[in-house]
Amino acid sequence: MSVNTHDISVPTHWYNVLADLPFELPPDIPAENSTGRGESVKLQLPMAMVRQSTTTRRSIPIPEPVRARYLSWRPTPLKRAHALERAIGTRSRIYYKYEGGNASGSHKLCTALAQAYYYATAGATRLVTGTGAGQWGTATRDGLSGFGLGCTVYMVNRSFHEKPYRKTIMSLYGADVIPSRPASADGNGHAGIHRATSRTRSPRRSRTRCGTTAPG
Repeated sequence: MSVNTHDISVPTHWYNVLADLPFELPPDIPAENSTGRGESVKLQLPMAMVRQSTTTRRSIPIPEPVRARYLSWRPTPLKRAHALERAIGTRSRIYYKYEGGNASGSHKLCTALAQAYYYATAGATRLVTGTGAGQWGTATRDGLSGFGLGCTVYMVNRSFHEKPYRKTIMSLYGADVIPSRPASADGNGHAGIHRATSRTRSPRRSRTRCGTTAPG
């Protein structure tokens, strides 16, 4: 069962859980050769994001360009888990939000989009990120759409070869997708990759590979 969410408006503010924590978070560990006054994060994070991660304000305004993009797929449907209720024998009602109805296929686009906005307004020209199976890389590339930033994604080597459809999606969105390379000095990482990629593949997997990497 789905609950009609057409009449539910997309929020104008993010909720900040730090405002309701019953304890204070410990201070960040400064990077080597840092005085601990924020120098260790300035090069990696826009200061707007740094301030959000430390403030105790309960509500943080969502920038209008970000909210405008949210409206392209939000609000997301609320569904009731009848089968789960029966399986555990509860008289309670259990609901869940389905977050797979966007280009990334997960909730990750919500934060990727916001981060892309803050990096763009901070003057960045390209984001470099890593991804495992490809969802975060897809979310990052899609989140950058409309902000004029380039994107380089380092994808786990095995996923790069075994899940080429994810790599294809990221590439179609405009990302430069590069398989990760192990830095093991003894060569064990490279040997593992060679073993994994030289295994005999099933006909089904081979067909899937051909179908997802075919030109056009």
